[in-house]
Amino acid sequence: PRWGLDNWIYAANGISSGGTIRGPALPGSVQLPSTGFRFKPDGSALEPVTGSTGGYGLAFDDWGDRFLVTNQQHALLVAPLAHRYLARNPYYAAPNPVINISSYGHPAGVYRTSQPDPWRLARGKDPAWLKFYGAAEATPNGFFTAASGQAIYQADQFPPEYRGNHFSVDNAQNLVHRCLLVPEGVSYRAKRPREDEQTEFLTSTEEWFRPVNLMNGPDGSLYVVDMYRAIIEDYSAIPRYLQQLYIESLIAGADKGRIWRVKADGAPKPRKVDLTKATREELLGELASGNVWWRETAQRLLVERGDKAATPALAALVREGKTPQARLHALYTLDGLGTLEPEVVQHALADPHFAVRVHAVGLSERWLDKRPTVMQKVLAMADDPEPRVRLQAALTLGESKEPRAVEALGQFAVRYGSDRWMQAAILSSAAASADRLLVSILRR
Repeated sequence: PRWGLDNWIYAANGISSGGTIRGPALPGSVQLPSTGFRFKPDGSALEPVTGSTGGYGLAFDDWGDRFLVTNQQHALLVAPLAHRYLARNPYYAAPNPVINISSYGHPAGVYRTSQPDPWRLARGKDPAWLKFYGAAEATPNGFFTAASGQAIYQADQFPPEYRGNHFSVDNAQNLVHRCLLVPEGVSYRAKRPREDEQTEFLTSTEEWFRPVNLMNGPDGSLYVVDMYRAIIEDYSAIPRYLQQLYIESLIAGADKGRIWRVKADGAPKPRKVDLTKATREELLGELASGNVWWRETAQRLLVERGDKAATPALAALVREGKTPQARLHALYTLDGLGTLEPEVVQHALADPHFAVRVHAVGLSERWLDKRPTVMQKVLAMADDPEPRVRLQAALTLGESKEPRAVEALGQFAVRYGSDRWMQAAILSSAAASADRLLVSILRR
């Protein structure tokens, strides 16, 4: 599970793992489809979110973009189409929102320094297993076969070029992989750094090194959870005769595990601060930290305390914060406290950074049909230079009952309708207005 910008906790969910969810604080049972989900920390709400995967791991970047993983696909982006929007129109089947953004192979090649597991070498010589799994999975060396536990580096201890990099692990290959995220429309393209085109960020010659999860730490280091096992593979992937040969290896290490800390040369000594005892002013200051751990923790504590006296300072931070990260956290702290005002959102709608504008558009929906000035600013987003902002505006306008919203969707359709994500946004917004939208498009 991962803490989101919006004060919800997000979790990845398996492709066939839907079901009925109940809880003592939930107002009723929740029918969860085979998608990810999010829940309120106090258990009062749980709902589906877009995207499902068969892999272990979930990561957010500074802007709230969500990344998933499968064994052979180390970098999957969830397109920014919230489940609640797509569920509005039961007559429209949206495109698969989970995008493999790797630009260097599916699965991508990797460069291990350890020797392949002996059982894996033996399995690779079996033509039946080669036929069943395919060359990439059955090959004992050279491709992602057990990607998981990814993280976006969101701290300031590493050199600046590492900030925003995507890290993932392959526990079968005993390595941690790094790639760059290059913005591309509403998506990204993952590519290898030039200095790591034929190497990896971290490798081990020890075959028992089994990294499974990564995390940004409060000291700015990258923490690695190492399951430390002789064999980490699902038994179903090991032929029975090999299970019998390596019977002891199947359980060796079950009582062990390690955590590693990867830090930069010359990293400063970690500061020791107990934020649970921090004052309001100290927590407000941490919302501008260069390390996501401090920002998230400060936001969480301010919301948990219900400290509404922090409202004026938070509103000022939305307007004057020196970084977009600080302005975003201030915006969602106000939302979490229940003290977010339309004037603050209107200011954020004109923020110089695209991500602040994107989230401000989503937060504006509660005033869309009540405040003409808010509606006017959202309508003007058709001319925003950033495709992400335009996409969110098209999704948000579907929440309005005003005729102007339908006219604007017609304008979006004519100008940007060839884009599949914009198509999804417009059609998800059109369940109750398809006739008027069609007239608007034809009129243009």
